[in-house]
Amino acid sequence: MQINIQTNGRGPARQPETPAAVLLRILVNGLAVCCTSYLLSGVHVDNILTALLVSCALAVLNAFVRPLLILLTIPLTLFSFGLFLIVINALIILLATDLVPHFHIDGFWWAVAFSLVLWIVNSFFERIRKNLFTRTGQQPGDQYADYIEIKEEQDEQPPDPSS
Repeated sequence: MQINIQTNGRGPARQPETPAAVLLRILVNGLAVCCTSYLLSGVHVDNILTALLVSCALAVLNAFVRPLLILLTIPLTLFSFGLFLIVINALIILLATDLVPHFHIDGFWWAVAFSLVLWIVNSFFERIRKNLFTRTGQQPGDQYADYIEIKEEQDEQPPDPSS
């Protein structure tokens, strides 16, 4: 029996997201930005449109700027056992405050708090989103069924010489 599992090193290979899924993720992120700004007094978002712009700006900055910052700060990240990534997240958020009008953060530590609370709120909303859009009747582990291929090979046994 041979089992082939296609992975990208982090589990099953991810399928590319559709434009509708990307839009839904940005909307969920915008809602998370609104909730986070409501929870933290040092973060100011004027309206929902600003929150959606912050969500888009963070998506672009996380896609293009964050990898460069991580690459440039590998020694600091290794020395701090990964805690410097929190500083990088705060810097990305502070950069977003410069790009998006009507989005203000009172300081670096508020940006750190915003980063952590946004991660928690976003995780909560993503779990709800995934639960709403999963296939009905899906069993745990079924999401991997498309990526596992099981082949059974029958070994030819030589004829028994004693018969």
